[in-house]
Amino acid sequence: MDLLSRHQLVINDDIEKFDGATSHDIRDHFKTWVTDQLPQIVTSPELLTDNNDRLGPQYFLGPGYNFCLFMDDFCFDSLELFEDSLSGPIVKCLSKPWGILTLQERNYKIHPEWHDGETDDELEMVGWIYLPIHSYVGWYDTLEEPSNWEAFYLRPPMMNDECSIVNVEEERLALLRRKA
Repeated sequence: MDLLSRHQLVINDDIEKFDGATSHDIRDHFKTWVTDQLPQIVTSPELLTDNNDRLGPQYFLGPGYNFCLFMDDFCFDSLELFEDSLSGPIVKCLSKPWGILTLQERNYKIHPEWHDGETDDELEMVGWIYLPIHSYVGWYDTLEEPSNWEAFYLRPPMMNDECSIVNVEEERLALLRRKA
């Protein structure tokens, strides 16, 4: 309840714009949204000057300007499929400071058994993680310090669910077998 008075979840649900969007498309949109919001929230315009810092002034303004939640078909399926599971429905949390890939760098094929990335290396950062929706507030608090991203990052399909690590793909397959 302490968070409620200071947090407003901004929802972008333009199906034409976001249907089929990649994490890179979402990051582009989020970056533009943050840039548009900064003049409204920063009291000292000098904070908005370009200081050649790739993180930008928003890095110190909290998780709402460094991270966004987004959902794809996998996440929407989790609303129904995972409702009775331990982790519950999931969303993706995208890190804006993670970086922007050029159009050429984005043109990689994702292996059907991976959730993103160019390799199957568990240490490859893909710029987003899975979050159980029930732990959103806890993650919001954790990411108040943006450098915590690296400390708690788990490459999808792995997910940090409070005190345990969950493979959401294995959980999804197990739930599908049980329902069949």
